[in-house]
Amino acid sequence: MQILVMVNGRQNGPYSPEEVRQYLATGQLQPQMPAWCEGMTDWQPLETFPEFATPAARPARKPGRSRTPLYASLALGGLAVCAVAGWLLWHGRQSKGPEAATGASPAPGAPASFAGHPDWPKTLAELNQWYVEPPAGQNAAEVFMQGFDAMDEQMRAHAYAKNVNLPLMGMASIPQPGSPVPAAMKTAIAEFMQQTKSAWDLFQRGSSLAQSRYPLDFTKGGNLLLPNVARVKQGTQTAVIYALGYADTHRGKEAGESLLISYAIGRSLAAEPLVISQLVRVACNAISLGSLQQTVNRVAMPPQTLTQLQDVLRPMADREASGESFNRAFVGEELIGLASFDISPEKLQQALGNSPNDTNGLPKIGLKNLKADRQFFAATWDQVFAARKEPFPARLKAGDIFGQRAAEAKRHQYVFTMLLLPALAKTTAT
Repeated sequence: MQILVMVNGRQNGPYSPEEVRQYLATGQLQPQMPAWCEGMTDWQPLETFPEFATPAARPARKPGRSRTPLYASLALGGLAVCAVAGWLLWHGRQSKGPEAATGASPAPGAPASFAGHPDWPKTLAELNQWYVEPPAGQNAAEVFMQGFDAMDEQMRAHAYAKNVNLPLMGMASIPQPGSPVPAAMKTAIAEFMQQTKSAWDLFQRGSSLAQSRYPLDFTKGGNLLLPNVARVKQGTQTAVIYALGYADTHRGKEAGESLLISYAIGRSLAAEPLVISQLVRVACNAISLGSLQQTVNRVAMPPQTLTQLQDVLRPMADREASGESFNRAFVGEELIGLASFDISPEKLQQALGNSPNDTNGLPKIGLKNLKADRQFFAATWDQVFAARKEPFPARLKAGDIFGQRAAEAKRHQYVFTMLLLPALAKTTAT
């Protein structure tokens, strides 16, 4: 069976049922998206297909019950969409990291008691495959990267960072929602939009694609480079400037479409199994939320656009509540960390010898305690994933485990764990 899926009004696919399941698991397809396969008379939401029903699926709506249009709520001041988006931002700020998880797969050298999820990767090669490659021509990341390249050219040509009148990309601050946009800022935004038209066209095209994978090779482990993470944030900022420009000139439809693009650029990191990628995604959501608040206070958006925003925000909020993106990130961090123990003794000694913490014979201690160090590191993740099974907000205590275990590793002189855990403790602090 081959399945077509409608994403932002554009037909994607065909996909096999297994591919659809993978994209649903990573959030690159949503259960509410219309789909069609041979034999059907009309498009139906993916969640109605028996092949994709799960015990955790959202309960079916009662017959005759319809969704409240977002524009009806916004008629009273935009509270509905802001409440959903506000919860999304608050939730991201509170956790700054993973929400619910169900365990992690055993990795080489992990304790026998390691309680993992059978579908999660166990090696860096499997992790690389877990970050699914979309079909040819349907990878949003490829199109966004072309837009990032076009933006780089414009930034070199116009030095936006030094523009005292341009917000976000320049030195100016965005006005308070509803307050007038200064004349100099209006001019700077209009010039920016004119100069970045080629990049903007690519961002628009990329936002119509559901799947995304940036060209990363996770088999490189700790040598993996992330050149596009900062550029994703820059792309989101670009979309927010466009939204402000359109809202200030009373073009509600275009302002709303700019918001959809800003969320799509941030969402392109949703499946990337690294903590830093997810922290950037959360930061992009916060930027987009601020833009949403600006927009609803400056211009009326068409009902269709408001409904599209609702359809984007609802699954985003659901995904934050389930913690799928950070769940994946923690699996990636664990496997990359465990792979650090597998380098040759010569390279290990060299790496420890070059460490800024090289005191009191650190290389020698690191080699001596390597096996116990690795077991301690893997056991730490046992504790983390066990804690993350707790309901929110108790599961946020999983972040505290990194700091506690890092201190314990120092007492035992487990050198690699001492080097790996402190950074995670900082990034997941509540």
